[in-house]
Amino acid sequence: STALVYFWAKACGPCKIFRKTIDQLALELSDVFFGSVDVDQEVDLRNDFSIRSVPYTMIFIGKMAVFAEPGVFQKSELELLIKEA
Repeated sequence: STALVYFWAKACGPCKIFRKTIDQLALELSDVFFGSVDVDQEVDLRNDFSIRSVPYTMIFIGKMAVFAEPGVFQKSELELLIKEA
């Protein structure tokens, strides 16, 4: 199964904009699990994945991370990343 996990913070302006893209994609791709992690609340997860900047996106196939990058992505870029995963 495919999962996209989005790491964010309340004080992050780009995170708020990117969240809209993530939410829109989640509505369109019902076969993909979408999760979000507030790095200020989930410090252990932030440290476990060595998240240094947000927004940060990870794509998993099963338990394996196949994509992990910081930054804001266009919807079409995320669709392609998920499709190729």
